[in-house]
Amino acid sequence: MLDRIDTERLRRDLASAGDEGPALKRVLRRAWTRPTADEQRRLARLARRATELCVLLARARGRWHVTEPPRELRRAGAAWDRDACNARVADRAALDDAPPAEAREGAAP
Repeated sequence: MLDRIDTERLRRDLASAGDEGPALKRVLRRAWTRPTADEQRRLARLARRATELCVLLARARGRWHVTEPPRELRRAGAAWDRDACNARVADRAALDDAPPAEAREGAAP
């Protein structure tokens, strides 16, 4: 799956998230004159997506983006597998960034 990643598109998606995040933060830092729950949810989704894209890019390079277990697992003393975690996140992100089936396998009837 990692060999089919469009790295240029991946970098554009990361750049887009890098531009959109600060814009959303500026909106959320202003005095609240209206409900901002939608912007807060959008920012949380954007942060998660940016992390997934960074994991995917690192994984394609043979590296890890997430090197420490999540805070909840650290506190609980639970076991955590860095390789499996990064692979799972990269696979999920790769499915989102994979080219359409027609482009991958040719125009099948």
